[in-house]
Amino acid sequence: MHGNAQDQLGRISRNGKLVIHGDVGQTFMYGAKGGCVYVLGNAAGRPLITRSAGPKSSCNGTMPGFPGESFMAGDLITAAGSLS
Repeated sequence: MHGNAQDQLGRISRNGKLVIHGDVGQTFMYGAKGGCVYVLGNAAGRPLITRSAGPKSSCNGTMPGFPGESFMAGDLITAAGSLS
């Protein structure tokens, strides 16, 4: 996707790959069970909450406001960004 993505991108995803050339909105990958998301911009509040084992994500910008809240399993990865 070229540009910004709206709230709840990748919600309950199971597989596949999303590449966002911009920012993502609130609660992206909420409840995801698989797949990959690459964000070249920033993520708004509460990204990657209540996700389980399989999904992977990379954010080149910042992820403020409780990233990975209620993590069930998996790894939280940031490319060059910061978690705050």
